Amino acid sequence: MSAETEDNVIYLNPGESSSGETRTKKRRDNSADYSRNKIKQARIHGQAYVTAKNKTVRAKTIGPPCKCAKKCWETISKNAKLENLAKLYNLGTKNEQDIYLQGLISCTDVKRRRVLKDIPLRQKMFTYTVQVCNEKKEVCHSAFLSLFGITKDRVKRLRDLLVLGEIPEDKRGKSKTVNALSGDEITAVISHISCFPAKESHYSSGIVKYLPADLSGELRSSLWTTSSRYVLPLRESGPENQFENPK
Repeated sequence: MSAETEDNVIYLNPGESSSGETRTKKRRDNSADYSRNKIKQARIHGQAYVTAKNKTVRAKTIGPPCKCAKKCWETISKNAKLENLAKLYNLGTKNEQDIYLQGLISCTDVKRRRVLKDIPLRQKMFTYTVQVCNEKKEVCHSAFLSLFGITKDRVKRLRDLLVLGEIPEDKRGKSKTVNALSGDEITAVISHISCFPAKESHYSSGIVKYLPADLSGELRSSLWTTSSRYVLPLRESGPENQFENPK
């Protein structure tokens, strides 16, 4: 009986197609359901979430009013405040949010100075604006923080990048791992393991090879030490011996 679709074909050996090619099982990508990814998305969009240590973090809200002489807080309506807060946290990534916030900050040189002892002089002066009725309205530093529910450190980082003429980029989690192996080191380990005689399993559907039973982890480690400049400390994990990364 002929089959028109791949799903209707019955294979005699599991994991093997009629043409002799090995089939691999495809699993649905559930990365969006991971707890760490849910927490990350909640942080980006200013939503409440519970951390891995079971600590509850509240959603982002408008902060307390400023107490400046210009009374810029009172000149902005409640709807305009909510619109600015929603516009920021509706952006998809932290990079987009930082670029948007940096666009609301302007930098100029200090034009007039007061001579004060033991106080470092500022080289730049910053002004902050928000969108009100499709127009930019200047506000004080405290009002800027409260309207967007952000911290002083975040604004300071954006100001420093603005002075340098750089675009903010989220570099969290992108640093190189200290114990990461280079491509040459990984190739050397694979070559070392491949030099041992291996036996194929007779009971598995695919091609699985096993090392001899008398080849202990201590012996493999000693052979590696004599043939390589890297020292791999042995780690016992259950019945199998595994190699760890070189120090």
